[in-house]
Amino acid sequence: MSSSTLSDQSPSCGRILMLHVLKALQRDCTRQISSIEFYYPSGQLPADPESPDKDDDRRAWGYGDPETEHIEGLGESIQYVSDILERHGPFIGIMGFSTGACLAAIITSLLEKRRSIGSFNFTQDHPPMEFAICLSGFQLAQADYAPIYYPKIKTPILHVMGCLDPMITPSRSLQLAKNCVNADIYQFWGTHYVPRTRDFLKLMLPTCMYKYVGIVEFGIDQRINA
Repeated sequence: MSSSTLSDQSPSCGRILMLHVLKALQRDCTRQISSIEFYYPSGQLPADPESPDKDDDRRAWGYGDPETEHIEGLGESIQYVSDILERHGPFIGIMGFSTGACLAAIITSLLEKRRSIGSFNFTQDHPPMEFAICLSGFQLAQADYAPIYYPKIKTPILHVMGCLDPMITPSRSLQLAKNCVNADIYQFWGTHYVPRTRDFLKLMLPTCMYKYVGIVEFGIDQRINA
């Protein structure tokens, strides 16, 4: 297993885009596990929009209540990811945790629909993702975001959710799954974290990866939980 900063060269193996929840600002980097290369970008928005200059280097993808509000900064984050796709692609898949999972589903949908939606200007030559993995994922409920989820997302997506998650309840993750044509669902007895159970890491995850892209050996990097 190796890690390095990311070059602009096309990957020689399958590359997966990893989207965090709140993460310390750092240089984008890659980590290779077996035949998979994981790329970890840092979001560009300060975690606290009210005090962007304070001593806090955490980064976010947007601000607002996803069930009732428009998400400020989301368009900027979508453009940032679009730039990553153009510069560092192609990616075979995308994986995200919590708000990162929300963004992963949005990017998956935009690549599939091949058009701008609402105020999102999304002009992109990158092919649709072959799969996505949404850990504690959810969808945006404001009516303006409906075209993201309708027509339903066709790209295969594995939805992972904790039965006791108080932050992103299973019902919210299942609502996203209902708007995905090819949804696999894994629920575990836990809260708001990436599961480390044997049946997930050694059975469910490899089974889905084999079904999606024919990869037999696959390991998840726990840094997505950061």
